[in-house]
Amino acid sequence: MGTHEISRGTVRRALDELEFEGRVRRQAGQGTFITESTPVMHKPCWTLVYRFRHGESADLQGIESVAEEMGAEVVVEYVADSRSRFAAAVDRMLAAKAKGVLIEPLPYEKNTAQVYQPILDSGMAIVLMHNPVPEVQAPLVACDNELIGKQITQHLLDMGHRRIGYVASPMYWVIEKQLAGYRAALEAGGVKRRDEWVSLESVTSPERGLDATAKLLKLKDPPTAIIALSDETAANAYRAIAAAGLRVPHDISVVAATGGGPHLSAALSPPLTVWCSGDTAFQMGRTAARMLHGLIQKTWPTDANEVFVDPAPVPRGSVAMAPNPG
Repeated sequence: MGTHEISRGTVRRALDELEFEGRVRRQAGQGTFITESTPVMHKPCWTLVYRFRHGESADLQGIESVAEEMGAEVVVEYVADSRSRFAAAVDRMLAAKAKGVLIEPLPYEKNTAQVYQPILDSGMAIVLMHNPVPEVQAPLVACDNELIGKQITQHLLDMGHRRIGYVASPMYWVIEKQLAGYRAALEAGGVKRRDEWVSLESVTSPERGLDATAKLLKLKDPPTAIIALSDETAANAYRAIAAAGLRVPHDISVVAATGGGPHLSAALSPPLTVWCSGDTAFQMGRTAARMLHGLIQKTWPTDANEVFVDPAPVPRGSVAMAPNPG
């Protein structure tokens, strides 16, 4: 025992731990020294670049569940639709020496190769979520949007609807895929599609879907059912329908292709049917995280560059039989 009543064995074990953590260095014949810069042991870091804060995002929960299993931590960067904020997030993740990054790309930005180039140059593992980037050859995990568009349209056809509208924000890859499925189902069902049934907003805004739905309702023969890109778009469609003196689903049925979580869709009156639900998003998050971990560990199959997650519909009260089929 010494002055502090600590045994030599305890001191040796403590020094062993400090040396293992890099806090001290030992030099034979000279002694033990505190390192000049003390590294801290961290979990491997994954960065998630998201466009918007999605509340209790199911795909984020899926990502975090896998990260916990793999002993990693997730740092989330919210960049909206800002190229400069995206570039700043890239700088931070490179400075932090993140092991990998999951990215929700900016769908309306063109020629973004230079924004992604620092990530590609670093050799960091990268997984894209929701939609691809033409200039970047990176693995993609997304909902099967073409299947979503096809299944919703077929469901509405089965309910007797023949005038089926589609409302969304400005065109990008996800919408293109959903519209491909929508048009294929109409053709297979023997329904001649009309271009005016597709109504897209000219700009993105918190009220996306409001003006697009109002435009549909002014048609001579307005749709008896509407497919909305998301639950937020559908919520604004509800507003336009109410403003026109109509009711969901008595006069017009509404289905959201995707939903960020259960709260908004369940809180609407009537509750909203969502085709790509929180369960789907959770599985997409887990799939993307497993892919990222596999890329980091070099165990992910090199030929599995695209994974599309099937929808898991949650039917609620926003869909009814067509009031006037035909």
